[in-house]
Amino acid sequence: MTASDPDPMGPSKPWSTPTATPESSAHATNQSVAEPAPLSPAAAAKVRRLTRLQPADRRALGTWRLRLGYRLVSALEGLADPPGVATRRVRTAGAAGTLPALLHTPPARSDRATAAGLIVHFHGGGFCIGSPWTHARACRALAAASGAPVLSVHYRRAPEHRFPAAHDDAWAALCWAAQAAPRLGAAPGRLLVAGESAGGNLAAVCARRAATDGGPALAGQVLLYPVLDMVTDRASLHRFATGHILTRALYDWFKAQYIPGADRRDPRISPALAPVPDGLCPALVVPATADMLHDETVAYHHTLSSAGVSSQLHPAQGLFHDCLQLGRGLPDAAALMAAVGAWCAERLSS
Repeated sequence: MTASDPDPMGPSKPWSTPTATPESSAHATNQSVAEPAPLSPAAAAKVRRLTRLQPADRRALGTWRLRLGYRLVSALEGLADPPGVATRRVRTAGAAGTLPALLHTPPARSDRATAAGLIVHFHGGGFCIGSPWTHARACRALAAASGAPVLSVHYRRAPEHRFPAAHDDAWAALCWAAQAAPRLGAAPGRLLVAGESAGGNLAAVCARRAATDGGPALAGQVLLYPVLDMVTDRASLHRFATGHILTRALYDWFKAQYIPGADRRDPRISPALAPVPDGLCPALVVPATADMLHDETVAYHHTLSSAGVSSQLHPAQGLFHDCLQLGRGLPDAAALMAAVGAWCAERLSS
């Protein structure tokens, strides 16, 4: 199975981080690296090249062409495929029936005495155009970097399925994965949730619900340039509104597909505005420093830390939104994935 395999839910947006590990202090924040920053030269060159390949207004392409384009560019521009990671199709529970998913299993290692835990991953794409197939390269890289199987879930997408379909599916799939871990080649009781962009929203919301609903027990949550606050007007929304892969116009179009008429203060839509629940699992929060969503991501880290949650901030310095999705040829993106994988491995083994 490769990233080019068929997407059973439809075709899939045409179009430098430091090598250090995340901050060692769970509650400390290095303000110097938490600030917005321009693109690194390599990232800027990639953005210019990708921008030349896409229309000025991607919204005009419509959902089907956006999905197809996102699928193609992800296959061409994703991180290099790590050797030895096996990928197979599985089906998970969803809120309205079963869901397709991809399970990425890293090669066995002689220094691993017991089976690793499981990472449940929710893809990005504005709740609309992504899939496990668009994110297959990133998920295989995460499996290799963490040493743990990665279950990439295909939740229902807008505009065919609007809010709260994706959120309901994500929760159902996470609960199913907690029970099915042994069948997936993972150790029971060691579960971590991760997501990119819109999937970062789903991961954050699932982590909160696990805390309030008494499980499943989570070892951690990985929030990669997540959507967390669809209400507050922050400076980075304007500073990076154009020319940085995710544009303000496209972001607003995604919201119109998934949450038309919904209350944007709903804690599932804007979890950053809701009180932090007791017992919330540790978090790795990764803002891209040249991204519209930078400021809300950093603010969420501070919110968690102030509430006593073990939250580590690891900025993707000089990188753009979707940098792991489009990381081919960017050493900083590869280094970021290595750091994310190391954090996951530590949490799953603790």
